[in-house]
Amino acid sequence: MISGRTEYYAILGNPIEQALSPIIQNAAFEARGRDAVFLGCRVEPGELEQAVQGARALHFSGLAVTMPFKREIIPLLDRISPKAKALDAVNVVAVEEGRFCGYNTDGDGFVQDLRARGISLEGGEVLLFGAGGAGRGIALSLLEAGVKKLYICNLYEYEARGVMEMLEGCGYDCAEYIPFKPEAVRAVCDNVCLIANTTCLGMGERPSPHVDLVPWEDLDREIVFADIVHKPLKTQLLRKAEERGHRIVTGDGMLLHQGILAYRLLTGEEAPERSMREKLDQWLAMEQGG
Repeated sequence: MISGRTEYYAILGNPIEQALSPIIQNAAFEARGRDAVFLGCRVEPGELEQAVQGARALHFSGLAVTMPFKREIIPLLDRISPKAKALDAVNVVAVEEGRFCGYNTDGDGFVQDLRARGISLEGGEVLLFGAGGAGRGIALSLLEAGVKKLYICNLYEYEARGVMEMLEGCGYDCAEYIPFKPEAVRAVCDNVCLIANTTCLGMGERPSPHVDLVPWEDLDREIVFADIVHKPLKTQLLRKAEERGHRIVTGDGMLLHQGILAYRLLTGEEAPERSMREKLDQWLAMEQGG
């Protein structure tokens, strides 16, 4: 029951209807017996500063941030973490001694999911499709996790170069741009242990042109395929990989582990992973007609 003692949290974005943070975090609060509620708040363009000021004035205990405000919110905060600064994006705002402090858990959620599934990264080579916001975070977290070589395949070279410059600024010079062409992808697939889609390709009715870039007939069956898309859980890329005998990693795990990391940052306590997993599974099954 909401009372005068209830802690308030919210995710800010536009649109906000698709955000799963309220589902996951409210399940965590319930499991922990915490008197708290996590809201989804739609913020119109030009109203972000007012929204953050309102959260301060109303003594909100923390925020999550989704598109299109991950960059725009930065100057409105008191402090941001080194990773959020490097990525120029914030998706979690923890209130620490009254100060609004920004963090980025995008890539770490992806890596934590791989580790939870027992997938080894250290010393391996990885092919990423995409150089957008999610791709930037995942690229940095993969290199921090010990990946020795990163191939970034993207339709627009300048976007991939931007990611590479960011990685170099963080001390990593082991990323290489790969053109969005079959011959370029084929040339690196003998070396990689993981191929991951970090774009919205394959979401809903979106086409999946990257599937045709992969040299399926020649691939080592030990290569793992991952996708950050969660609707559908098994994208065209993952269905093809599974048919060919590859291990696949669906996008729900990244969602879960982002939520676990966010809960720790927002509350300072360990997250109830099982309860969060169960609620996420229920919600995704309902969304996808299962």
